[in-house]
Amino acid sequence: MVNSLGLLGTLTMSEKRKDVLFYLHYEGPKTLTEIKDQFNVSSPDILPRLREMEKFNLITRDEKSVYHITQTGSILAGKYKPLLDTIQVFEGHDGFWNTHDLTPIPYYLLDRIQELKECRVIKEEQGYVYDTHREFVKNVSSSKKFKGITTVFFSY
Repeated sequence: MVNSLGLLGTLTMSEKRKDVLFYLHYEGPKTLTEIKDQFNVSSPDILPRLREMEKFNLITRDEKSVYHITQTGSILAGKYKPLLDTIQVFEGHDGFWNTHDLTPIPYYLLDRIQELKECRVIKEEQGYVYDTHREFVKNVSSSKKFKGITTVFFSY
């Protein structure tokens, strides 16, 4: 039976379907055995999800029983992943985001906010508020890749 919520429900109402979609999108075509092994599931657990994804043209199965993501599935996966990552950014530090004004941040950066999904908020101890970036400098100097937002305090 096809999900009564349609394509949106198919994408959002099952972790397994979402995981399979991303797996095929990022890792390429896979056999049923490879999919089962990746997610540590049995055929009865995964086959109904695969059939539902096939009905919505998210994936196809070729004559050798290899599953491929379709163009539709690939487009949707490419749009869906940034949404999930953006939600993770806001849920991960809702106390921070809910108490800060984001209007000074240019739109082209807000549009990429999902890239902060693995961020962490660092607060200096109160006694060191003017020791502006001790932790910041330590993290930057030991990073291979860095993205961040910081405030600057100056003492006159």
